[in-house]
Amino acid sequence: MKQNIIILLFLTFFCNCLSNNSIKKPDNLINQEKMEAILYDLSIINSIRPSSYKNPNYSDMLLDSYIFLKYGVDSLQLVQSESYYSKIPKIYLKIYNNVEKRLKKTKDSLNKINLSN
Repeated sequence: MKQNIIILLFLTFFCNCLSNNSIKKPDNLINQEKMEAILYDLSIINSIRPSSYKNPNYSDMLLDSYIFLKYGVDSLQLVQSESYYSKIPKIYLKIYNNVEKRLKKTKDSLNKINLSN
């Protein structure tokens, strides 16, 4: 997981260096806190997906729709906001570091529950 984040950040930084375009803020930019929460939830959902293929009642579309409904965003807004933040590595790294901390905290909590049983 950590390696994927590092690779993603490196590629983002590299692409940013190649681009001479100025950074244009989207009109419907998702704020950093909400973006962090969305990325956290998406990380959880993406970790569920591989094991969910065994369940015939599972629907990928429902989970994605749930994220959009929960946060009041649409897919275009999410893509535009992700693109905007990726062009500002300092903010992007902060968001992903916070997501990683939340994931670690969740994992530690689940491990404690598992150990107590």
